[in-house]
Amino acid sequence: MEPACKRHFIQDTCLYECSPNLGPWIREVNQRWRKERVLGVPLCKEDCQSWWEDCRTSYTCKSNWHKGWNWTSGYNQCPVKAACHRFDFYFPTPAALCNEIWSHSYKCSPWKKNACCFVNTSIEAHKDISSLYRFDWDHCGKMEPACKRHFIQDTCLYECSPNLGPWIREVNQSWRKERILNVPLCKEDCQSWWEDCRTSYTCKSNWHRGWDWTSGSNKCPTGTICRTFEAYFPTPAALCEGLWSHSYKLSNYSRGSGRCIQMWFDPALGNPNEEVARFYALALTAEAWPQGIRPLLLCLALMLSLWLHD
Repeated sequence: MEPACKRHFIQDTCLYECSPNLGPWIREVNQRWRKERVLGVPLCKEDCQSWWEDCRTSYTCKSNWHKGWNWTSGYNQCPVKAACHRFDFYFPTPAALCNEIWSHSYKCSPWKKNACCFVNTSIEAHKDISSLYRFDWDHCGKMEPACKRHFIQDTCLYECSPNLGPWIREVNQSWRKERILNVPLCKEDCQSWWEDCRTSYTCKSNWHRGWDWTSGSNKCPTGTICRTFEAYFPTPAALCEGLWSHSYKLSNYSRGSGRCIQMWFDPALGNPNEEVARFYALALTAEAWPQGIRPLLLCLALMLSLWLHD
């Protein structure tokens, strides 16, 4: 590890072991090797940024350093089949490093100022099998970290975003009464989701239904075969649209266009999905008006979005 990077880990250890100021973030846990932990400590953005900048060219083999190591030698070594890559492969952003490296300090932070979920929802979203749905991402072997990151972001968007109103529809199902339908996902988000998951494994092309739940969590149904994501989802559109029964649709628009929903964003730069939701909400309102007034309302919606974009 490069010295500039190692310095941050030394500082991290000193803060964790020595600071008397972490009381508000101490939580009880029932783990064999500890009974308390810190959770959700708000690290200053400059500290997180410099940690990532100084470590991005060092190497690691895991995105979660709390668990999953090979300890047979007496100290941590990379588990079998884990590949050493640069930090910025396993942690593509400063938030990914600071939030993910020590387990579930990660929050659904983009929606922190205006969210439809509680902190516990965010914590559960980052577990391999959470209490939210009892859904096991690793139903066909260990899902690659880069792939799992998209599913965590997907869960955060679904559970926490206040900007999905234009796509909420009523349904008559035993386990829910509402769902989202055809949310226009930005094409880059869909493409990167597919690229990062194409070599992970699954046994189904529709994850909404058809699982074996007899164990309490989802298992592959009898007769299905674990294959790569690419086999079940040959294109980005097949993944984004088919996975959750058309909860999303692949948009032709790009990030920043004001016409598509971003699955993730930097909250310091504002929430780009607010403008998108406003535009589509106005369009829906226009559809409800008499025929002759619709073009005027759509024009006003366009002017408003352009004004907001400026």
